[in-house]
Amino acid sequence: MFANKLFVEENQRKRNGWLFLSMFVNLGFLGFFKYGNFLLENFTFLMNSIGIEYQAQPMDIILPMGISFYTFQTMSYTLDMYNRKTKPAKTFLDFALYVTFFPQLVAGPIVRAGELIEQFYEEKKATVNQFIWGLFLLTLGLFQKVVLADTLLSDAADTVFGSKEATNFWDAWAGTLAFSGQIFFDFAGYSTCAIGIAMMLGFVLPHNFLYPYGAIGFTDFWRRWHITLSTWLRDYVYIPMGGNQFGMTRMYVALMVTMLVGGLWHGVAWTFVVWGLCMVSI
Repeated sequence: MFANKLFVEENQRKRNGWLFLSMFVNLGFLGFFKYGNFLLENFTFLMNSIGIEYQAQPMDIILPMGISFYTFQTMSYTLDMYNRKTKPAKTFLDFALYVTFFPQLVAGPIVRAGELIEQFYEEKKATVNQFIWGLFLLTLGLFQKVVLADTLLSDAADTVFGSKEATNFWDAWAGTLAFSGQIFFDFAGYSTCAIGIAMMLGFVLPHNFLYPYGAIGFTDFWRRWHITLSTWLRDYVYIPMGGNQFGMTRMYVALMVTMLVGGLWHGVAWTFVVWGLCMVSI
């Protein structure tokens, strides 16, 4: 509803109001379900640290599966309508299918409205070639996730990073390399499965990983790693904040906010905040 209003409304103040309301609803749901307990715990710690006795009752929030992914999709849909980069879905069911398209609902890739909704209006019948390649990608993704990430590499990574004693040089490097492989095959495996299942149904989803460990430098790495998230952050956070168009100070502020959003998107802990800040310095 918000997006359709944004697309047809001509009054700029009303358009800004609808955009604000849409962002408030989307971020409100995401903030409550994903960050509610984290914010409450930190508020409790802050009150106690300044001498105010406060103990909040746990909220016991159950995190909806895949909320980060489909929230970013609904936000991109709204922002694209605001900027009139794509046309709105013809019916609410078309929009609902875009948000809940099951192959990529839980773990991506994060698909833009213009990439998927337009495919809904084309007659779909997967060819034999599409089905075979889709089945191959599904098999490859399952192999990456189940065999490589969860079986061959997880034990080595967990043993080294979970050790309570100092490890030697070779064990430390073995654990680091095992974790690097585990996190890649975990993410890439999920995405490859999603792309394969969609292809078996006759739909095309964007690639999400492009040999990231073959990158030359960190800038190139982010062009290859979780591509749909990196481009989402670039197009909807970094560029709207000015990007590199208004001097070095503005650019670094935009980079810091972008990487902080990326860090918090990955997980709910201060370690992810620190990770985001570290990525800015790199």
